[in-house]
Amino acid sequence: MFVPFAVIPFWVAYWSWLALSTLAFWSAVRRVASGWAVPLSMTAPHVVLALILGQTSLILGSLIIWGLSLVRERPLLAGILLGAAAAVKPQSVLLAPVAMISGGHWRTLVASAAPLCAIVVISLALGPVLWRDWLESLGTFPQLLEVQRPFIFGATPWMAGRALGLDPSALIVLQLCGVVVGVVACWYGFKSQDLGLRICALVAAGLLASAYGM
Repeated sequence: MFVPFAVIPFWVAYWSWLALSTLAFWSAVRRVASGWAVPLSMTAPHVVLALILGQTSLILGSLIIWGLSLVRERPLLAGILLGAAAAVKPQSVLLAPVAMISGGHWRTLVASAAPLCAIVVISLALGPVLWRDWLESLGTFPQLLEVQRPFIFGATPWMAGRALGLDPSALIVLQLCGVVVGVVACWYGFKSQDLGLRICALVAAGLLASAYGM
């Protein structure tokens, strides 16, 4: 998905990515907001930071907002968008299956598997060895967390507990509580027909259920 940006000069790629992220997020915000809320959303500190760093956050947010806004009128397209988000960063839509089952959006749930599988298969063209390297890197990830200490900027129960210096058993209990609360919040959030509530439920509940999230 990002190869096109890798084959052009760095600053061209950077500004192209920023333009794409801005346009995508702007279009998504207009699905749930109007008036001054739209331009103000683009000045939120987290949005500005994501743009400066060239993060995928705004693209993911756009896919999620568009996907959830289309589950009734275009369920298959909604599934494709949510599946694409899952392929880039699974924890961003970790509880999407819970949400789709709660809301009765079965076609969207099934359709979401197609882009996820397709992107994984196409990625093999870059070299199957990359998947092996990724799996092997998971073993060293805990050591990287201890050295770089990113948990002080974390947004999940486990990372909050780690920043507070809780012992391992307390961290497990805290994270399990986060999973339970997240699943319940997501389930009841999607019993509502309010799009804003659904977006908040999916994202916030996903962070509660995830161990790692910045």
